[in-house]
Amino acid sequence: MKELGIELIFANSPQAKGRVERANAILQDRLVKELRLRNISDIETANAYLPEFREKYNQKFAKEPRLPENAHRPLIAHEDLDMILVEKHRRVLSKNLECHFETKRYQITTNRPAYALRNAPVTVVSHPDGEVDILYKGKPLEHRVMQIYTSAPILNRKDLKHYLDTPPTYRENQSFAPTGI
Repeated sequence: MKELGIELIFANSPQAKGRVERANAILQDRLVKELRLRNISDIETANAYLPEFREKYNQKFAKEPRLPENAHRPLIAHEDLDMILVEKHRRVLSKNLECHFETKRYQITTNRPAYALRNAPVTVVSHPDGEVDILYKGKPLEHRVMQIYTSAPILNRKDLKHYLDTPPTYRENQSFAPTGI
């Protein structure tokens, strides 16, 4: 949000929390009752009813703004929302120009001398569609996936206890015999 010049104002005061909770309580309570009164039980009909409910809700609870001016500003030419509204993670490149992100190891493929990027801080950008970009000083770097790691399955308590109580299986007839001596 800093990139867009937006200051976040958190609802840390009890009064602000109360306003949010009151609005949510009205929506969770009144909307459900209105749907029941109209015998609406499927999503399509509920979605069709929402504009009517919103109109009634706004008539009852809406307040005029203190200042009538529009507080929105237009986007500046260099502001790219597709690159601003994504998850960004800091990583440091290894001497092999590699970094890890989630379950993958990425290697930078570049025509520059490798020593120029060793231990360089990079930004890994994770897009909503699953695509990953790696940026160095705001510029994208060519990269390839070197390895995909698989994690061990998550076991529930019962399966974990069984797994830990079961001794490892060894073959009785297999023993160590040094060769080439």
